[in-house]
Amino acid sequence: MVLPISQDTRWVDLHNRIRQAFDAKLGDGASSVSNSVGFELDSKNSAFLFWLNEPSPLIMNSTLIDQVRVILQYELYPYYTVLPDHGLDLVVRKGVPDESARAVRIKLHHGTFDRLVYRSYSSFLLDKSRDTPRIPLEYTLSLELGDGINSNILITGISGSGKTRLIETLVAFDICWLGTGYMHDNSQDIVVIDPKNDPSLYRFCRMMHVEYVSPRTDTNSAEFFDRVIQRLNKVKNEMQEEYVKMQQDENYRPPHRFVFVDELYSLANLAVTAKQAKEYRLLINLLTLQSRGANISLIFSSQTMPVGTGGALDSSARDQFPVRIVLSKHPTKEDCRYLLKDLENPEEIIIPRDEYPTGYGLIQMPSGQIYPFKAPWINNNQYDGYEAGKDNKND
Repeated sequence: MVLPISQDTRWVDLHNRIRQAFDAKLGDGASSVSNSVGFELDSKNSAFLFWLNEPSPLIMNSTLIDQVRVILQYELYPYYTVLPDHGLDLVVRKGVPDESARAVRIKLHHGTFDRLVYRSYSSFLLDKSRDTPRIPLEYTLSLELGDGINSNILITGISGSGKTRLIETLVAFDICWLGTGYMHDNSQDIVVIDPKNDPSLYRFCRMMHVEYVSPRTDTNSAEFFDRVIQRLNKVKNEMQEEYVKMQQDENYRPPHRFVFVDELYSLANLAVTAKQAKEYRLLINLLTLQSRGANISLIFSSQTMPVGTGGALDSSARDQFPVRIVLSKHPTKEDCRYLLKDLENPEEIIIPRDEYPTGYGLIQMPSGQIYPFKAPWINNNQYDGYEAGKDNKND
């Protein structure tokens, strides 16, 4: 049911405040726009409907709606969060006069987006009530895993934005799920490739018994790059073997594998020869295009993520990543230009702060909807008895 705010006693004050804000900010300063516009809260569908009562001196265009969105972001908070959107979402209003029979729908989220905080790695709250496992991202957002589901993730953010810590958390979530029985018993296949040899990520992978591919002190960049190519080729070969098995047995389902690559773009630039660079990009693009059917999840991060010539991905490969995360406390159009290129005015999106220093940004989910994002946080960043595995596979 669509509830006009003015008819819901909880919203009388808010309704009046919004109308006053519209008068002050949408009018010309000399006249009121109260009779020219109408609005109501669609509480059932978490949307705000805004329309013009024609004839109106206002013009319904993106400029006007951008102004309305900015006003609502402040006035509706913390009861609702205004969600980013592209263009004008025009809907029909039934049973009203023709002059106000259409409205622009502005999507809302009930309440605010709160960070998931865990006491330790062994205290993850995994939702086992569903048919397929889900990776929790925020209190109200989770990523579904399972047979044939595309769960690839791209992450960008400058140094210090929380990329590495987010990777550690995602690895820990994946290990937890692999130990629940939701996936194959032999599916503990996780590899982390890290060209910068981050000390925190190294200690984490060692602690969790996760394969970690990084430069050795006794090798040069060319030798390390060769090892990366070899490891990615191994993933490619395993993927192709899974496709053969599925072709031979319609009931066969591949085990789930996870491939993490930190600083994807920087890694591409370590190639010494043009042949190496070409082989690397072909491997990355092949994996992104074919990984879903073989139940391989790719999680790539980088400070920047250019595509096409000179980039780590081509545009068709980038489109195979339904989840995209831009880490920045104050996301700008420049921050979003590779992963969220169609997003207008990211600077106006409210990302509430909490007591944690990093992990703020924006996330695009498989539905295409973009949300404010605060990465999950583990307070006790220590091995506290979680049974991660028996064999140390650090490379």
